[in-house]
Amino acid sequence: MKHLKTLAFDMDEVITDTLAKKIAVLNDLFHRNVTKEDFLGSRNLDLSKEQSKILFNEINKEGFFRDLEFLEKDTRAILEELNEKYDIYICTAAMEVPNSLQDKYLWLKENLPFLNDQNFVFCGDKSVLATDYLVDDSLYQLEEFKGEGILFTAPHNQLNNEHSFTRLNNWQEVADYFL
Repeated sequence: MKHLKTLAFDMDEVITDTLAKKIAVLNDLFHRNVTKEDFLGSRNLDLSKEQSKILFNEINKEGFFRDLEFLEKDTRAILEELNEKYDIYICTAAMEVPNSLQDKYLWLKENLPFLNDQNFVFCGDKSVLATDYLVDDSLYQLEEFKGEGILFTAPHNQLNNEHSFTRLNNWQEVADYFL
């Protein structure tokens, strides 16, 4: 039996467009006109402590993560192709939003049924992963990862070039890199 390399992907802002849904909720709650460009270089906006709490409570509600869109139209197809050549793991820092666990699991089962659900990892600190690669939008998750960390471009990290990680900007670049 041939040993396949292991390839882990973060879920939010790599596979799914969680930021788009967060922006929609934020705009609805606070009657704003926020766009993704407002998140360039930062994960957060200038919200009051009260507004931040309200937004977190909305994101933490059951169902928020259940109907997310794929980040790009070809994300699913590329994951399916990668699944033929690698053992694919989905590793999401679900501990930050505790009510996301069931939603994320059901989303993965429904939208990526070709993946082995035994390879879904719900964690906080991804340094415990023992995969060959980790594709993530969070530098702090990549910094302690022991395999090869790949930074996936998202608005919050787009302006940060003070790192040594390979950067992939979209799913076509993921396909080009790994296939």
